[in-house]
Amino acid sequence: MAALVATFLSDAMNADPQVVKHVHECGLATSFLNLTTSRGYLPGLVSALSLTEAVAEAVLEADPFPVLLSAFVSPRYVMPNSRCLLAEMGAVVDTGLDELARHTPSLRPAVLGALVKAAKRAATLGKNLVADEDGAAAVYAAASAAPEEGAGARDVVLPPGCSPPELEGRRTRLAQYAHNLVQLTEQMLHAEDHVAAFVERGGHDAILELARWTTAPGGRVCRMSF
Repeated sequence: MAALVATFLSDAMNADPQVVKHVHECGLATSFLNLTTSRGYLPGLVSALSLTEAVAEAVLEADPFPVLLSAFVSPRYVMPNSRCLLAEMGAVVDTGLDELARHTPSLRPAVLGALVKAAKRAATLGKNLVADEDGAAAVYAAASAAPEEGAGARDVVLPPGCSPPELEGRRTRLAQYAHNLVQLTEQMLHAEDHVAAFVERGGHDAILELARWTTAPGGRVCRMSF
């Protein structure tokens, strides 16, 4: 229902930009920006609410972009937990944010900053995953090498989230995060101004680090399977 109302409101504002001022003055914009912040969607509405620099200040103050993009690096919104990001949703959001950043330059730092934050979060998740994979592999290797000193490999105790099925699930989700970020940056980084700002904020390093952790040595998780 919220998405349908947002679409209707976006169409109205795009058809007549003068409506934007009234939407902000009556408090409707604030209500929907709060909804965007809590739900992590409605990029089209955010774009419509920022049609002029004057009203863009309200959007900048609400800053819905970090929460919007955090959905693309959250286990709650990727398979198998949710299908809401399928159908090239990352590319759709990327196009909307690219137009927003080009037409409303004052929002560009906030948009790019949120993109970098999402990339850094995914890279951190990848780094933690690799550490847990290596730690679990070491536990299994030690148990197998010295079975006479204790329980066998089936009886080893691993930290929460580090069993073979859990690690496989985390790696699958990490691959989805990486795919989402590729979609989110593809159109945005075609513009030179956007690239420079993205690199300055550490986005390039975050993407390279994510690629490093996303590429798992062959058989790492499989060696821990029973």
